[in-house]
Amino acid sequence: MRVVVGLSGGIDSCAVVALLLEQGHTVHACFLDTGFNSPVRERVEKIAQYFFIPITVYTLQEPFDRGVVAGFKDYYLSGLTPNPCVNCNVDFKFYWLRRLKEELGFDAVATGHYARIGEYEGRPTIAKGVDLKKDQSYFLYRLIPTGLSDVLFPLGDKDKGWVRRYVGGRVPWLKPSGESQDLCFVGDKDYKAFLMAGLERDKDFSGKIVDIRGRVLGEHRGYFMYTPGQRSGLSLKEPGPWYVVRIVPESRTVVVAKREEAMASRLTARLGVYLEERSEFEASAKIRYNQPDVPVRVVREGDRFEVVFVEKQLGVAPGQHVVIYKGDKIVAGGEIESVSYPWE
Repeated sequence: MRVVVGLSGGIDSCAVVALLLEQGHTVHACFLDTGFNSPVRERVEKIAQYFFIPITVYTLQEPFDRGVVAGFKDYYLSGLTPNPCVNCNVDFKFYWLRRLKEELGFDAVATGHYARIGEYEGRPTIAKGVDLKKDQSYFLYRLIPTGLSDVLFPLGDKDKGWVRRYVGGRVPWLKPSGESQDLCFVGDKDYKAFLMAGLERDKDFSGKIVDIRGRVLGEHRGYFMYTPGQRSGLSLKEPGPWYVVRIVPESRTVVVAKREEAMASRLTARLGVYLEERSEFEASAKIRYNQPDVPVRVVREGDRFEVVFVEKQLGVAPGQHVVIYKGDKIVAGGEIESVSYPWE
């Protein structure tokens, strides 16, 4: 098989190259230079040279800024909490890998993601990686509608320790460069400072912080600096703890509640993936990448579905993604549009 491999300069993508070559595949490396990862370009090219494989480098700072970074900013200014990695994987990374695959006439694309290709009720889907601490299936669910027949995740059945040992024995000079950042374009900055740097200087983003009954408890310098579930940095005049439950960009208002009132009972998501034949079923859901799955009831209604939590959840944020699992397989997923609380 002829495979285009997304090469990032880390040990995961390096392991993918080595594994595929050992299995007898033809490999062509691809590096997507976004401008933010330019410093690792030399390292990537050195890896390709070491394995004697060709490499194509796409210089993509402008499309990355337009398609990923701009969307990140727009979401926050719209009162939403973005997860740019979900959209970046499908709309940017796999788009360019597949584009190169077509140009070369190759058979498949491969990345160093910790996930697996699986099947649910006869339909292809993405399953969790064996190493649950590294599992990245949540970020990849939007790939399912695009088709998975040309996608390989060679590390899906491996754990991180195995990968380190494997690469260490084959490319001893390649030292781990640290785990990749979720917000690669923010770098060492706090995301709030990143957002502030790009704002219109003469526009007012400040406003009131109110409780769910409308009482003014404080003020803020920018509503975009808050996300649902946040409890730090509020500086309110009444004792807490208080938690952010809603952002209202039209009035530049941040709404807070005490913990019990900040626990969401359900959410509604825009349909992105739905493999289950039933319109209502029990499953588990992941509402953020770094949170454990929670038991839910899923109810589909047209091009949306509702997720009802068995136990109320804190920090459910519109703009994030909810991914539904049956066992270790993804059966549904979508972007969260609204969140409901028992007090509404």
